[in-house]
Amino acid sequence: MVRQTDFDIPRPPLSSLALAYLQPSALGAHVLAVDASLVQPSPATTGVTYLSTRDASQTPVSFETAVMTGLAPDRGLYVPAAMPRVTAAQLQAWHTLAFADLSFEILSLFIGRNEIAETHLRDLINRSYRTFSSQHITPLVPVAADGTLNILELFHGPTCSFKDVALQFVGNLFDYFLRRQATAGAARPLVVVGATSGDTGSAAIEGLRGKANVQVFMLHPHGRVAPIQEAQMTTILDANVHNVAVDGTFDDCQAIVKSLFADEAFRSAHALGAVNSINWARILAQIVYYFFAYYRWIDAGGGRRSLGDKVKRCSESSMHPATHS
Repeated sequence: MVRQTDFDIPRPPLSSLALAYLQPSALGAHVLAVDASLVQPSPATTGVTYLSTRDASQTPVSFETAVMTGLAPDRGLYVPAAMPRVTAAQLQAWHTLAFADLSFEILSLFIGRNEIAETHLRDLINRSYRTFSSQHITPLVPVAADGTLNILELFHGPTCSFKDVALQFVGNLFDYFLRRQATAGAARPLVVVGATSGDTGSAAIEGLRGKANVQVFMLHPHGRVAPIQEAQMTTILDANVHNVAVDGTFDDCQAIVKSLFADEAFRSAHALGAVNSINWARILAQIVYYFFAYYRWIDAGGGRRSLGDKVKRCSESSMHPATHS
């Protein structure tokens, strides 16, 4: 059992909405190795573009810009300028794919080849999921013997949160783009700022720890985070990780982050980046397990189900979230 008292976490007195930097304990930590083979010059154009939800008349931006900036200048969310069409033949062909291969097929619909080459995208995906405890990444496990009730396990990532599915990929994606920019002589250190009630923070930190040219500042409500999640965040020793405790609620943390992104001059000067759900790459990576779960649900039917059948679904979100069919 992991208890909050097991970790040497300073508890300085905090005034209302005051910020306190939490120094990590002297527990061991590691820095993930970086594979230099991913570096290539940044392309000038992209085949897949993105628009702000607030003003579709603005000039479309590349996938890289959408991911690295998080929010549009008008504070809208970046979404694809056009949604891809998927044929019945494609859906059928995806049925037997492993999670990483299915991820490649789906992500390729939203990422132009002239932004991320096929071999590079496959490598990013494989590196993102190699630390998961299940070879199926998000396995669908039968609860009822006849396959009528199943549970999608989303807790096999390094922090036991469903957000690992997206944030392991997002961390590698940030690293990929920043190193490519550095090769082109246009790199600026990215300052990732986020708010968390626990799971986003630990998953984002695990995905970004040790990454070159990235500084992570994660705000969480002081004394209102599960002890194991606080330990996951505040015992990371990597120099680019900074935990900030806010004397208030998660909404107070979120308000601070939103105010930083709303200040365009500050945001531009410090090259702010986002890992909360405002970032399109987070949503994109999580689309995959809905397809994967549906295919495994068909398989669990023992030949009684086929592509196109409807499925009933309900969701839970917790430390170990799950989706039931």
